Amino acid sequence: MRRHHIEVTPAGILANFPGPRPRRVVVRRSYEALVFAGIEGLTPGQLLIGTAVGRKNIVASIVERAELHGAPHIEASRLRTTWLAWLMTRPVPLNVILDAAGLTTARSLCDLLPYLPAGDTTALRDGNVK
Repeated sequence: MRRHHIEVTPAGILANFPGPRPRRVVVRRSYEALVFAGIEGLTPGQLLIGTAVGRKNIVASIVERAELHGAPHIEASRLRTTWLAWLMTRPVPLNVILDAAGLTTARSLCDLLPYLPAGDTTALRDGNVK
């Protein structure tokens, strides 16, 4: 991704992912300050991470070199799964989750269900999650 793929709008920060299945994702409010710090001073065409176009697993190499100061080991491949699981526990419509994740079916989400906390059936009454 390049700096111009990040849009700062009154509705929040939007990350536009190019590629075969382009998608647009809203950055969680709690991470906006980190995104602002990460894009500060970048020119529109500059890469957000790394210096070589087309590299694979660039986040994994960053995590390997990070000093975690006692934090648990982070596996880059699981970050997306963690994000999806978090979304599934929020009042987010299924079609929004699928679009943001670039998924065409809910199979990946079904695979995560056994790892999620039990749902609160009171949400069925009014559509609200407590």
